[in-house]
Amino acid sequence: MVLKLESYLIETATTNWLRVPKWFQKGSSLIDLPDGIAMNVQASTGEVELHAKDFEGVYRFIGSFSVQAMLDQENRKTAYVRNKYEFNI
Repeated sequence: MVLKLESYLIETATTNWLRVPKWFQKGSSLIDLPDGIAMNVQASTGEVELHAKDFEGVYRFIGSFSVQAMLDQENRKTAYVRNKYEFNI
């Protein structure tokens, strides 16, 4: 009988290692934050996923948002953040 792994280790931008579900796909940068939170950033699309460490030590998806730059009438760039999901922490 072959045992299937439900999670694996992945390296963050700060060279720490986090355990993530087997379906997890790393973006441009995975950043670990204090208190068991991690951000998975996809720079090309502006998508940011938030993950929290569960009781088993696996970082699970808790929400996401996107960041977009927009030009105002004076051609100044401003950041626009759009929440895609409710955060269920």
